[in-house]
Amino acid sequence: QFRRPEPLCITLGGTADAYPATLNVANAPTVIGSMRVTLYDLSYTVPDHIDALLVGPGGQEFIIMGDAGGAVSIPTDNTVTLSFTDVATAVLSNSGPLMTGNFEPTSWESPVNNFPAPAPAGPYSEAGSTIGGTGVQTFFGNFGLTNANGQWRLYLRDDAGNPVQTPESISGCFGGGWGIEFFASTAANA
Repeated sequence: QFRRPEPLCITLGGTADAYPATLNVANAPTVIGSMRVTLYDLSYTVPDHIDALLVGPGGQEFIIMGDAGGAVSIPTDNTVTLSFTDVATAVLSNSGPLMTGNFEPTSWESPVNNFPAPAPAGPYSEAGSTIGGTGVQTFFGNFGLTNANGQWRLYLRDDAGNPVQTPESISGCFGGGWGIEFFASTAANA
């Protein structure tokens, strides 16, 4: 597993304080069979405002989380950790509350608007909001069978329903940062 443990705090209507939050991956599988992305220790005022864009070393762009959790706030004394895999049996709730667990990548609003620079411009591959996503709705459809080594970039923003010109207040944080795991492909690509 590769992890960036520094907190990632997001301002209302703005971007995370590390934008992008990068992970330089080395000595990982040269052919990705499957993967997991974890966002650690989330506390947030309005989770529905969070959008998360993952960009791989080859430039692949995938919305792994968008507009989930409704307006049910997550307090700093009761944080949640969200792990995303293609083999999870649930998606994030649209109306909340968000809870610690394993989820398929989830996006409740489509299309997702362009992230501010220096994020790449869309259109982006989006996860959708139903269990059993296929093709570009999955990690495998975006990153499968490619080389895991290189720089991975996570762009986080608070869409606040629309961009705020001069964001000032912090809406929340992923207090434990983020991490990514890769699993090599098997002979049957299982």
